[in-house]
Amino acid sequence: MTLHKKTVLIVGSILVGLILILFVTSRMIVMRSFSKLEEKYARLNIERVQTSVSDNLAQLTRSAKDWAAWDETYAFINNSNNNFIQGNLIDSSFTTLRLNVMLFMNSSGRVIFGRAFDLEDKKVAPVPQSLLDHLASDSILLKHTHAESHISGIILLSEGPMLVSSQPILTSEGQGPMRGALIFGRYLKDNETQRLSGADALTIDIHGFNDKDVSDHFLQSVKSALSDEKPFLVRPVNTQTIEGYAMLKDIFGKPAVVLRVAMNRDIYKEGQNIFYYFILSFLLIGLVLSIVTLILLKEQVISRVTSLIQNISVIGASGDISKRVQMTGKDEISLLADEMNRMLGTIEHSDKALRESEEKYRLIVENANEAIVIVQEAKLQFVNPKTVEIMGYSQKDLINMEFLEFVHPEDQALVAERFRKRLMDEDVPSVYSFRIIDIYGNIKWVEINAVKTQWMGKEATLKFINDITERKELEEELRVMSLRDVLTGLYNRRGFLTLAEQQLKIASRMQKGMLMIFADLDGMKQINDTLGHGEGDRALIDIAQILKKTFRESDIIARHGGDEFVILSIETPEFGADLLVNRLAEHMHYHNRYESRPYSLSLSMGFARYDPANPMSLHELLVKADGMMYEEKRSRKNS
Repeated sequence: MTLHKKTVLIVGSILVGLILILFVTSRMIVMRSFSKLEEKYARLNIERVQTSVSDNLAQLTRSAKDWAAWDETYAFINNSNNNFIQGNLIDSSFTTLRLNVMLFMNSSGRVIFGRAFDLEDKKVAPVPQSLLDHLASDSILLKHTHAESHISGIILLSEGPMLVSSQPILTSEGQGPMRGALIFGRYLKDNETQRLSGADALTIDIHGFNDKDVSDHFLQSVKSALSDEKPFLVRPVNTQTIEGYAMLKDIFGKPAVVLRVAMNRDIYKEGQNIFYYFILSFLLIGLVLSIVTLILLKEQVISRVTSLIQNISVIGASGDISKRVQMTGKDEISLLADEMNRMLGTIEHSDKALRESEEKYRLIVENANEAIVIVQEAKLQFVNPKTVEIMGYSQKDLINMEFLEFVHPEDQALVAERFRKRLMDEDVPSVYSFRIIDIYGNIKWVEINAVKTQWMGKEATLKFINDITERKELEEELRVMSLRDVLTGLYNRRGFLTLAEQQLKIASRMQKGMLMIFADLDGMKQINDTLGHGEGDRALIDIAQILKKTFRESDIIARHGGDEFVILSIETPEFGADLLVNRLAEHMHYHNRYESRPYSLSLSMGFARYDPANPMSLHELLVKADGMMYEEKRSRKNS
């Protein structure tokens, strides 16, 4: 076997062995990690849908409570006033509240008024008999022992699972005696499932444990796997889909509903792609290195040995001393041959170095991780493969195209001006960023580093372009994160000032009034001094939760600093300062009564109204509300 064949066999065996070892170990590590990440993502989606169901139930409970604690409802239970039915229990009430059932029960358990509504067909429907069967005299839905009592949860009906909330019927002040119960119901059907899925690519199914359309195999496999200790089940269905399951209990504390969330296995597919790209890249690199190694061995060792034999024969036969020879020994002929070969070797080395230099730069340019282009007379004269990847055009199509054709219209003036100044040797930043539009219409952010150069004997610019779209998106995410208070989750001072300025502009344009509230937590220093700063932090978190319950989602709530909070609310006839104070006092009272804290929470508050007819700046509103708050705090201390 020749030396060349032995070299090929050794290098090939090493490359194949390394590829096999890398394939096995990488697959075990990479794919296992992506499977765990996929399962974690599936669990997060299940938890998110569970949270959506809980939020749905909480919204239903709030609506039922608002109707139950109402003087008109309180009177209707006694007099069955038909005006109340015609004015309030109409189709729009069901569609607005997304209700399927309303039941007004007196204290004896008799149905004073009941109505069902089909939200899909927008028409009145019979009250489900299976729901009425749950309303016996000993029904948990009718057992309200005090004014704050309520029953909310899931019940299984023959028509499907339903969210229900039962509230005691009281006066608008929340006083008794209780005259019965108000029951709101909403089916967990396809339209509500679609609402839970939102804009995400999720398929959500909600099955009762006794659904006839659910197979025995499904019930056995899922029900047996779910428990209180293991509330979630995640399992891949095939290479395309992964499913997650969760169990929801009914108002009796028994398993009632199986929640199924199906999603595409994008993470697993991406992991496979990355794995195969990695193996392919390593294989290509190994092949390139092997080929280069073989070429170098052949050129530097094998070919030279063969050439020595051949050249000696040629020189011996022809006497042509212009050929290179390898001579051994230290005699004069060997020294002369060495000098001649050194001279020829120097010429060859220079030529070889030039070729290697050209090849090296060619490889660098073609394999660079950034786009490299040469622009001459505003047109592209050279592009590397990375440019093709970013722009989407073929390399042939890019040549002689106008560079500004790719630049976003809003950035063209900036790029053209800097291009002109650079050619005129004016002071201009060499590195800057702008937007481009690729062949598919996608807008990308790029960062460019440009310098003057010569191309084919004419002046041109050499541009290095990096795709920084992901970095821009990350910067935007970090900017949004900087607007939130870490402890309470409310907006911080910066976030409040940013959003409040925008809200005031909208209010001024829409001619709407705004209410600025400045609140200070009473006794914060005493809590910190006596109970420690940890308890002080918990007090701030409790206040934040109370404020969230009191105000609407459209209101801007922020921790202004320390123990100070500020709220900017759209003021309407039915949502003014008096109502806010009452609701806040009610939530504060409930918290102090039922939460086990060694102290009671209270707030000193100041109000300032924004009138679009007499506008004020945000700073003026804050100063005015702050001043009123301190006046209230001083009056409390004096009294």
